[in-house]
Amino acid sequence: MCPNSSKNLTVHMHNFTYVLMMLISVLAKTSANDFHKSSETKALLATNWWKDMYTGFGHCHWYAITCNKAGSVISIDFHRYYTEGSLGDLRSLDFVSFPNLEYLSIPNCKLEGNIPEQIGLLSNLTYLSLCSNHLTGTLPDSFTNLTRLEFLDLSNNNFTGILPTQVVSYKNLYHLDLSRNNFIGQIPSSFGSMINLTNLDLSANQLNGSIPPALITNLHNLIKLDLSNNNLDGPIPSRANLHVSFTSLRYLNLSHNNFNVIIPSQLVKLRSLTTVDLRQNQLMGSIPSYLDSMVNLTNLVLSRNNFTGFIPPAFGSMSNLSLLDLSDNNLDGPIPSSFGTLPDSFTNLTRLEFLDLSNNNFTGILPTQVVSYKNLYHLDLSRNNFIGQIPSSFGSMINLTNLDLSANQLNGSIPPALITNLHNLIKLDLSNNNLDGPIPSRANLHVSFTSLRYLNLSHNNFNVIIPSQLVKLRSLTTVDLRQNQLMGSIPSYLDSMVNLTNLVLSRNNFTGFIPPAFGSMSNLSLLDLSDNNLDGPIPSSFGNLSHLQFLNLAMNSISGPIPLDIAYMKNLGHLDLHHNRLVGAIHPKFGKLLYPSYLDLSSNQLSGNMSFGNPCYLRHLDLSSNQMTGAISSVRGCRNLEYLDISGNHFVGKALSYYDFPNIVFLNQSQNLTSGQSETNEHKRRKQHVPPLAVFLLIMVGLWSISQVCVVAFIFYSRKKATTKKIKLEITKHGDVTMVTHLLMNKSSFWFYFCKIKKLDDLVETLTTHSKEADSKLKEAKSLARAGDLLAVESVAKVNAETIGESHVVIIITV
Repeated sequence: MCPNSSKNLTVHMHNFTYVLMMLISVLAKTSANDFHKSSETKALLATNWWKDMYTGFGHCHWYAITCNKAGSVISIDFHRYYTEGSLGDLRSLDFVSFPNLEYLSIPNCKLEGNIPEQIGLLSNLTYLSLCSNHLTGTLPDSFTNLTRLEFLDLSNNNFTGILPTQVVSYKNLYHLDLSRNNFIGQIPSSFGSMINLTNLDLSANQLNGSIPPALITNLHNLIKLDLSNNNLDGPIPSRANLHVSFTSLRYLNLSHNNFNVIIPSQLVKLRSLTTVDLRQNQLMGSIPSYLDSMVNLTNLVLSRNNFTGFIPPAFGSMSNLSLLDLSDNNLDGPIPSSFGTLPDSFTNLTRLEFLDLSNNNFTGILPTQVVSYKNLYHLDLSRNNFIGQIPSSFGSMINLTNLDLSANQLNGSIPPALITNLHNLIKLDLSNNNLDGPIPSRANLHVSFTSLRYLNLSHNNFNVIIPSQLVKLRSLTTVDLRQNQLMGSIPSYLDSMVNLTNLVLSRNNFTGFIPPAFGSMSNLSLLDLSDNNLDGPIPSSFGNLSHLQFLNLAMNSISGPIPLDIAYMKNLGHLDLHHNRLVGAIHPKFGKLLYPSYLDLSSNQLSGNMSFGNPCYLRHLDLSSNQMTGAISSVRGCRNLEYLDISGNHFVGKALSYYDFPNIVFLNQSQNLTSGQSETNEHKRRKQHVPPLAVFLLIMVGLWSISQVCVVAFIFYSRKKATTKKIKLEITKHGDVTMVTHLLMNKSSFWFYFCKIKKLDDLVETLTTHSKEADSKLKEAKSLARAGDLLAVESVAKVNAETIGESHVVIIITV
């Protein structure tokens, strides 16, 4: 062989070896990928989450799955997919099989169980969301291994224990949401080390203590901080460098906690803030005027606190404000000159959309400044002391959807402009005022109020009749006209209000029959016509009201039998027909009204037996003042009863016992023909059934108390003072408070009188000084006691105490 041929052969052998090695490498990688693919496929199938999707295609084509170029799963994302039922236990997912997983999102899938320790093997995970599931327990220690995590949302689950400190090892974490769980304890100071956080939400847990300073000092990048709905207390953080720490903070929610004192002045330096919610705390004092420095603020909620004083006029410079809620405080005026009115500067809040000043002490006329708020959709000035008429200019707020002026002292009629212009109004509440005149009856009422759903004009002085135009408001679901002076017949055309669910016309002067057409109001769930002058029968068409839950026709002059159709209304839970002229028997079907049920048929002329089927769901039953007969025992099947009054009938048999009804708190069976011991309550006082165990415990506590009294009495007797032979004192010390016990004995009668004294030494000295005078008073008390005048003895004892010089001291006198 020639040298050249040998050389060529060597080259070819090298090339062949190289190609062979490359082929082996590719085959090895392919085999490894195939292994990973195979293990991932098996792991996914084992969960049964994709059992309906596997059709032979690779798992990378399944929904919620994303793979990398090598075919390995890097994302499991269910947030875009609706899952019926529960995905089951989270532990069914074998985390070991997904070493390349970066994104895991399984929200709102009804996942159950604990988070397994295996989750710590997902070292590449950057995004984890398991929110809105049913997960329980505490977070595993292996959570500390998820060092690349940037986004963590475990909100709206049932996690317990203290806040997980494992999360502080996530140096890249920018979003942490642990809200709506059952975490307890304090917020760890170590949370302040997560310097990249932009969103921190720990709301709706059971956290207590104060906000740690480190949380305020270090989290410079925080945009949203929500600690609401916990038990946090102390002052709101007021570090001098607060504005340096929170340079980016836009949303601050500390509502529904126990923060007290005042709003710190440093808070106003957070110029980036757009929302501040401090509602339902214990903040007090005046609302600081320096809040106007928060020029970018759009939402300010300070409701349900203890603020006093007036609304600062400086608020008028907060030109970006769109929501202002100062309700449920003790705010008043004057602002600036007339007591209790709104400052003129309020006209500058042209961007205001939501204004709630309800439940304060504002007075004067309604503030006309609000009419300049062209974007205002919610105005609530209820539960104040505003007087005068409703301004016609209120009709210019054409974007209003909610107008509540209830519970003030307004008078006059409803201005026509309020009816004509407010086309977008959904809720109108003018109740609990002194408004009068007819209810507005403009011909175009239905054109104006095309969206109106809730109308409450109750507790006013409106008179005449219900206008026919009202029925054209087809969108209405609630009409409350109770306690006015409306008169005439109830119009039958009300049945045209097909969407009505609540109709309350009680405490008026309506007369005549109940319109049978009411039976066609198929959506009605509440009907209250009580306390009028209605007569005639109950329409049998009421049986068509399949959605009716509450029916009150009490205190009228309705006559005839109770229609059997009513007893078959499957949703009826409250039926009140008392004080009418109803006759006939009660059908057993009434005992099966929907639980919990209320049945009051008292003060009628009903007769026949009391017969209720089994099961009987009644909780409140009043059949008093009728003419019913039969065995009183027939009601024993209603074991759920809490209130039972069958007095003033002709029932016979052995009297009922509180032991017949485990939940009973009121039982009156007087004025019947019962035998045996009758446990009645003629004065209608509540009687609470006490179980035998409670009786035993009460007896034991009583015996213990008597023994303690005997011990105290013995000590009293043994510690005689030199002031007088008839005066005995016993001193019992509790901290800084000294108690003097007064015992006045007359044969078997005992009087105990507990009182406080300031200094024992002063008392002894005073008793010594006035011993002769005390002895004289004692003889007088003894004489009165023998005569049986105990009240006079007590009077003498008190005078004796005052003579000694301490009005709260009563001396122990033994007769």
